[in-house]
Amino acid sequence: MDDNRKVFAAALHAGRILLSNGAELQRVEETMDRICRAFGSTEHSMFLLSNGILFTFGSETEMIARVEHVPIGGTSIDKIIKVNALSRELEKKEHTLDEALSILDEIDVKKSSSLIPHALFNSLGCCAFCYCMGGSLKDSFISLAVGLLISIFMFFMSGRLSKFTFTLSSSMIIGGLCILLFEMGLGDSFGSMIKGALVCLTPGIPLINGIRDIANGDYLSGSVRMLDVIVTFLCMAVGVAFSLSIYKYLFGGVL
Repeated sequence: MDDNRKVFAAALHAGRILLSNGAELQRVEETMDRICRAFGSTEHSMFLLSNGILFTFGSETEMIARVEHVPIGGTSIDKIIKVNALSRELEKKEHTLDEALSILDEIDVKKSSSLIPHALFNSLGCCAFCYCMGGSLKDSFISLAVGLLISIFMFFMSGRLSKFTFTLSSSMIIGGLCILLFEMGLGDSFGSMIKGALVCLTPGIPLINGIRDIANGDYLSGSVRMLDVIVTFLCMAVGVAFSLSIYKYLFGGVL
């Protein structure tokens, strides 16, 4: 592989990692441009969507072009930070092209976080949100416990299920656990418990990025992100409603 193709591969790989992990379009474009310029290229152009990259690179005598489909996935701030840091290190000539490609491969395959911090901070967020929404201390601790359990489920099942199935099944489990614990008399307000526990599924970063894309004039990409957020919210609502329906069918009445 000649140097031009290596630069092309490195920039495209970096853009793919950023886009698939929830980075905003402006950041993806800036990082790809920085990598290309770090190796002396000025003849390159990219057209970005929330789920795709059209990238051209080269000169009038040799032009490389590729359309890359990037499925909408989760969010990994850790990977976004590492790719951004790598692009700045390349500007300072701290890595060769081969080293850059190897580092990008490592970033791509590595899990974004380990189980303990993932579960810990998710559960603490659930607890804090429940309390801020008017829940009692008992409700907050229930949300923390449910958030901890669902975070473990999310950590091991993320990537193994489609996003639709993953969100639907996670919200059903949250609904079922909250119903069980509330019926055992461990909580004061079922509504506060369920609202707190659902925070770990809330697509906050995609929502903000969708708004930012629309504000920056990227209406198509912003609309796709917003549609993804709406579908996620609907899956959350349907999952909880399904748990409540099962409870009503088995035991009658409402909580």
